[in-house]
Amino acid sequence: SKAMQLRTQRPTIPHPQKITSWDDDIPYILSRKSTQEVPSFTFVGRKFLFEAMQAQRARARHTALIGMRKMGKTTFVKRYYDYLFSRSNEVIPFFFSLNNLDEKDNTRKTVLKLAEEMMITFLSQALAFLIQDKLLANNKDLEILLNSLETLPLEQKQRYYEPIHNAIRSWYEDGISLPLYTMVQRSIDVTLQMRFYFDLSPVVILDEYQEIGRSFLDQDGKPYNCIPMLCKYHCEEDIFLLLSGSGLTTRMEKALPPAIEYRVDKVRFRALVKAESKELVRRTIKALNIKVFPEIEEELYKRVDGNPYFIQAVLYPNPAYSDKYQKAKDFSSLKGLEEAYLFECTELGGAIYEFWHWYLIRNWRSYPKIVGLGQNVYKILDFLVKHKDTWVSVKELIAYMKRPIPLIARMVFHLERMDLLEWNHDSNMVFVNKEPTIVVTVRALKYTLFYPEDPAELKRTETLGTY
Repeated sequence: SKAMQLRTQRPTIPHPQKITSWDDDIPYILSRKSTQEVPSFTFVGRKFLFEAMQAQRARARHTALIGMRKMGKTTFVKRYYDYLFSRSNEVIPFFFSLNNLDEKDNTRKTVLKLAEEMMITFLSQALAFLIQDKLLANNKDLEILLNSLETLPLEQKQRYYEPIHNAIRSWYEDGISLPLYTMVQRSIDVTLQMRFYFDLSPVVILDEYQEIGRSFLDQDGKPYNCIPMLCKYHCEEDIFLLLSGSGLTTRMEKALPPAIEYRVDKVRFRALVKAESKELVRRTIKALNIKVFPEIEEELYKRVDGNPYFIQAVLYPNPAYSDKYQKAKDFSSLKGLEEAYLFECTELGGAIYEFWHWYLIRNWRSYPKIVGLGQNVYKILDFLVKHKDTWVSVKELIAYMKRPIPLIARMVFHLERMDLLEWNHDSNMVFVNKEPTIVVTVRALKYTLFYPEDPAELKRTETLGTY
């Protein structure tokens, strides 16, 4: 066949737009494109991180982005996919999110469904890249993929139909293999087939990767983890794996087996630097067409420390705010900014309050085994927030908590991994000042949410102290 005759020749990718750098106007492929009705908040910055990913890929070093939720990890990896899709002639990008609803529901996917959906997504993205079809890059429907293959122009059909159609056929013909995680490996392997047929190295981006160990079911509906599945690729230099997910910050060892964990480089994903934060504020203001006072970029940076989600939470309209104050947010003065900021951080319905409520309370209360840990962590944060301008010795914290030293160390280590405090391991001092909103929000979090056995808050002073 012509496809096999051309196997050793890399195809020419018909990029409709010339992209030369990360700073160019990269077309939106996976990311949401702005419309007049629903303006998107244009992607800003992350150039150094992009350059780091390019270097990691060149060195064939699998990479995990770790960092707190709502920092923009998913937005970044989608834009990285967009960049490679629109620019590359040597690698072929793939993206798949493992996000799988609430693990307490009975709506979790089976491993077989996960593997099938991954295969369809990857082969759709392969064809989409080869023919530069943006819509196909987001496809998860087998019929749409098959119809796209059938309707290819003659020259493209001669080159691409056979390899992709054969990959689909063989995936199903091989039947169910055990252990079940090998089905997911089979789907990842279709990306390596692109290397064989088209001399294009796969870049496989797996978002929300922490879910691989806890959110899927076997054929009998019982929980099943796919943690061993990446062991197959730990020395595979023909593929670059980029993992992302906030859960990797605190649960890396529960998502990757030891055989590959030490071969995956961890890259910390932090807030935007000051210049990028200000640029995002400017673009958001322009997109929302709001009037602001001149120093708003600097003042907002002080309050949210470059977190892109928090920036947008403060500036974006909030119906709960309008209900309380009977007016829209007003950013024409510092007073108006402060009012909007405090609402978002301290009130039910505030986006930042809801974020910390989930991060510090709801998430822990979903798992009875660690409610006690959550209560103690909240107590530590409450203590440190009251001492937010000074370093506190771990000895002082132990005396206040009246808990065993190993437990205190575990909780402080947990908060350090969550980027909620700094811990100087040489002097054994801790300091909470890395995230401005946590200082405001911890004081507003409802005591009874952590201590439901004391709804009247009769023991609040006894529990948290007065210091």
